[in-house]
Amino acid sequence: MPRTPTAQRGTRATRAFGRLGAGALAMGLIGAACSTALKLVSGVLPSRQFALGVASRVWTSRSTRRIAGLVGAIAVLCGLCWLLQGGLRRHARHQIDPGRIELAAAPSWAKPELAARIKGEIEADLRAELARLAPSDAFDSDLPEQVHAALARSAWVRSVISVRRRFPVDAQSQSELVPKLEVRTPALCVATAEAWLLVDADGVRLPLSIKAGSERSQDELNALLSGLTRPIRVVEGVTSSPPAPGKKWESEEIVAALSMERVLRECEMDAVLPIARMRLVGVPTHADARGRVRYAPAGGVVLLPDAGVLPQTQLMWGRPPAHAGMMEPSVNEKLSEIKRLLKEPDTLQGKAIDLASRRQS
Repeated sequence: MPRTPTAQRGTRATRAFGRLGAGALAMGLIGAACSTALKLVSGVLPSRQFALGVASRVWTSRSTRRIAGLVGAIAVLCGLCWLLQGGLRRHARHQIDPGRIELAAAPSWAKPELAARIKGEIEADLRAELARLAPSDAFDSDLPEQVHAALARSAWVRSVISVRRRFPVDAQSQSELVPKLEVRTPALCVATAEAWLLVDADGVRLPLSIKAGSERSQDELNALLSGLTRPIRVVEGVTSSPPAPGKKWESEEIVAALSMERVLRECEMDAVLPIARMRLVGVPTHADARGRVRYAPAGGVVLLPDAGVLPQTQLMWGRPPAHAGMMEPSVNEKLSEIKRLLKEPDTLQGKAIDLASRRQS
């Protein structure tokens, strides 16, 4: 039979009382657990009187008072230093303009007159790189790193060894930055249709160049070469386009010339037979898709001795060390052949000596 409304109300009341009883039981259990936890914690933690006693004994210790005094003195000293530095940073003596940077010394690879000129050009180039940096003070910890990065972008700088801050040592001096740089050294002078360009041993083009085609261009080139403490050779026959100053000349022609230059320097060839120029014949500008450097038939490097020593003499070296082939004599064999021929200089006068096909007896 269906339940009456009175029976339904009774059932709902019974359920409600059941839920209230379960809730009360849960709250009781939680309360009991919290009470037990508080008793356990109160049993573990020291009492208030015990804690005050320990603190009193610690403070009465002489070593504790000394440590506290030392910490306080350090805090006061740091505060004073912070205030003092704030005043010094605003002082004119400690203001630094990165654009006023100067080199400590001129390049050692140039004679005094040329060195002074190159030093000025390098400083102008460095100031241009640093012009974008805002003036700051000597206490700016980020300034040396910013200057380091700006100097590294210069076409003249091979590497930035360090950038340190120098503070005044007397009433007249001023704070300044002192960079320590490795300036690029020219290794070869590359002749192109438009100009003579300098490259260093890494194949990087230097900013210094001489335009070709004018009446005085040859005299300017001679003045440049004679102004170096160590003469460099002129490379002819380069057909690849030069990069911007400070960029590496990505060409197999430059790789060939530099490898040949290293051999001539290491064996001190100029001491027995000065080589004024080298000419590239049939040297490719780039390797093929497989990475092979394919020379033209009879292509290679031609060494041209100083005209004052052996005029109109050509030494047909063949492939330079960077691209040496198995069909040619080795570098040592070619050098030995030159040494043998120099015992009879008349055999070299005005002749073209083929070192690439000559075999040792």
